[in-house]
Amino acid sequence: MKRIAVPLAAIAVLVPLAPAQSLELDPVRLELVDVPATVPAGSDASVGAFVPRGTRCRLILRDAGTAVWKGPRAKATSSFLQFPWTQEAGATGVWRLRVACRDLSTRWASKWASFNVTSSTGGGEPVPRLSRPASASLTSVPQSYGWAPFGTSLIKGSDWFGGRGVDVRSNGGNGCASGCAVRGSYGTKYQCVELVNRFVRTQGWVSSNIMGNAGQLLDKAPSDAFDKHRVGDGYIPVPGDIIVWTGGSTGYGHVGVVSAVENGRVTFVEQNASKTGTYSLKASKSGVLAAYGSLRHIGYLHAHANV
Repeated sequence: MKRIAVPLAAIAVLVPLAPAQSLELDPVRLELVDVPATVPAGSDASVGAFVPRGTRCRLILRDAGTAVWKGPRAKATSSFLQFPWTQEAGATGVWRLRVACRDLSTRWASKWASFNVTSSTGGGEPVPRLSRPASASLTSVPQSYGWAPFGTSLIKGSDWFGGRGVDVRSNGGNGCASGCAVRGSYGTKYQCVELVNRFVRTQGWVSSNIMGNAGQLLDKAPSDAFDKHRVGDGYIPVPGDIIVWTGGSTGYGHVGVVSAVENGRVTFVEQNASKTGTYSLKASKSGVLAAYGSLRHIGYLHAHANV
């Protein structure tokens, strides 16, 4: 069962320092993941971090000048925290962020990471609204099985779709089968639908998420933004198209984004399936894909703006 635990606010009190030997984790364990490359002004954003369990942590933002914003603290009831914020309209330039944690005797701080804030319509003060961090329950398969840790960038966005793609990330295991629920602006991280929504919204093809399970996206996608091609209509996909499958081991289906079409094969990027974040299947002359496990290919979505 997927779940997410949100810690309650707590009031800091002065207490004697605990002995150093009581620490459970080394400070090097504080590590940022899923740092956004670009955050449009006026949109929601988040960054994740592996943190020492039991510490109190917060997000710190710096704008392109000298201003600094510090978010509210929350106790890490698990070893992973998600730090959401809203980037108000009017704020542009290269910003920086870091996560800071503390317990009764020690302080931790991650390295600074950078992200670019792009302009948007509308005015407003460039003051981000930082929300309370949320602990999440994550599962992962040992790296010996070949699965990268949660949040690892498997494929850079600059390496596909003419350099205009988005990062393809690992969710730490094959589907987080035992329960992961790190929610973001584009859906549950890092499921296949999250990748598709992040991609199409980053391209500006839609302004809101396509809602539904993976196998429902062919029907759920807005017709004023996408052409819908059912299997067998003869359509040959192009890079940027969304592949939709139904079925699979969970019954929810699967989606991926076409990255290349050549020599009778369709290559696509995906999350929550292959360990590398990409796969290739043979395609018939009418565009029907070969079998992919127990999934059933039902069609393609082609954005009107993908020209």
